[in-house]
Amino acid sequence: MILGISGRVGSGKTTVQEILIKEEKCWIADLDSIGHALLFKKELIEELITTFGDSILTTDGSISRTHLGKLVFNDKKKLESLNKILHPKIKQEVLEIIEKNKNKNGLVSGALIEEIDLKTCCDKILIVDANDDNIIRSIGDKFHKVSAFQRTRQEYIESGDFVVLNNFDASLKNHVYTCFDKNGFKL
Repeated sequence: MILGISGRVGSGKTTVQEILIKEEKCWIADLDSIGHALLFKKELIEELITTFGDSILTTDGSISRTHLGKLVFNDKKKLESLNKILHPKIKQEVLEIIEKNKNKNGLVSGALIEEIDLKTCCDKILIVDANDDNIIRSIGDKFHKVSAFQRTRQEYIESGDFVVLNNFDASLKNHVYTCFDKNGFKL
């Protein structure tokens, strides 16, 4: 069984992922972590420099996620260019993780499961939902910058098999397990 965990930026996907991996024996493919790790690969660094210029580099020649983020989250065309470069590579990494872990339960976690075309790899999709005010309290201005380039809250909700509401309190764990019990879902 492969469970996809998705939702808007700052909704609590990582928290739900941590709840599940504490309780269940399963592998995880975290799209953010995979994307960040790819930024250290020499051939990708060269492709990003060619596309965005060397202003995205740190003094040691690695990619500055801060500079790259400022660049792409202020220009939709640049974000599309980054996605064209990164998404196929992230998808390939996830497919390799799935292949290595055949017959084992796992999690594919990230806001862009659908955009990277990984939804079909998942047996079910759990959407982590949270209201805007709670997300803003959690991650601040990043919410407005990133969410402007994501699907709407309603679009995320409609794309999942299950929805768990994150109120950013201790009730989240109970919401996750209630959702699992109510729907007969097991990892």
